[in-house]
Amino acid sequence: MFLFVPLSIVGMIINNVMIAPVLPIERTTGWTILQLMNGSLPPWAVDKNFNGASQIIKFFNIFRLDNYFHLNLYYRLFCNVLAFIVIFNLKKKLAFIEFFMILITILFLNIFDFYLLKEPAEFVFVMLVYLVLKSKLKFKEIVVLSSVIFLGNAIQLRAYYGILVVFPFIYFVVLKSKYLVKSSIIKKILFILSIMVTSYLVMFPLLSRISPEFFDVLLNRTGELQLDANTSIRPIFLSTNFVSIGLNYFLKILRICFPIEIVLKGINQIIFFVVQCTITFFTIRTLKNFKNNNKIQNYSLCIVLSFIFLSAMFEPDFGSWVRHEMVMFPIQFLAFGFDKQIYLKYNEDGKMEC
Repeated sequence: MFLFVPLSIVGMIINNVMIAPVLPIERTTGWTILQLMNGSLPPWAVDKNFNGASQIIKFFNIFRLDNYFHLNLYYRLFCNVLAFIVIFNLKKKLAFIEFFMILITILFLNIFDFYLLKEPAEFVFVMLVYLVLKSKLKFKEIVVLSSVIFLGNAIQLRAYYGILVVFPFIYFVVLKSKYLVKSSIIKKILFILSIMVTSYLVMFPLLSRISPEFFDVLLNRTGELQLDANTSIRPIFLSTNFVSIGLNYFLKILRICFPIEIVLKGINQIIFFVVQCTITFFTIRTLKNFKNNNKIQNYSLCIVLSFIFLSAMFEPDFGSWVRHEMVMFPIQFLAFGFDKQIYLKYNEDGKMEC
């Protein structure tokens, strides 16, 4: 916890030196959000998620700042205050790998997420879910309220986050079943992967009927579109038949969880590789211990798994994937057992039953 402020400052400096100068201010997401906030840009001129993000950011702009640099700094501080709440509630006894995960999370967030972007708006929803998960509500109430918050996220920001309304509970029920609860980690992983791929193949044609535009985005990002981003996740099978689409999706899950290929794209991409491999390690470790985990810890894990499921569908490149995933860190820390509340329950109750 004592390294939180120094790491945050280092992350901000790296962002200002290496990230911020890449684009002129007028071409940044933050500038677009500011223009929406002050009325210089009409809402119909941009995507829905820009409008949603600008409304949330405007709501929390308690000092009514209208200067880009002032607002940027304000939201750096705002996000770090929220992040500190999570860090303050972590257990004191940390293994080295856990401590390392926390350090790189703080650093990464301040480099890539905590400034005037859409991510601070998403972070607000994540923090609301985090507070619900840590509350003293009954488990059923926690599940329902978390789903409502994710539904709000889907309505206000990214529509495909609606997947988080239902799928965490589906994964939770499946993993609690007698067939899987005592099974090996390999069987658990294979079963979850099979559910993800099957769900994806079922949803794929349904989306074409519900929303042709939504379907086109899904198809482009899995089979047809050749993206220009340095970290773009290009499909291995270029055919758009049903089998190729399914195989591409299955392989994409593995590729985003173990992004070995990103190392070949340049030394500056190694941070994405390190961060993702660390998250994947803790995800597998938590899944392995599913039987002995607390209900809240397991439900948090199911949210993490659902996020992987939707991200493998819609994320076009490794950079966007890790950047969006890191905003979920409060829920990840609950799932991975870093939280003081989860840790104390484990020590007192043994099996961590809620």
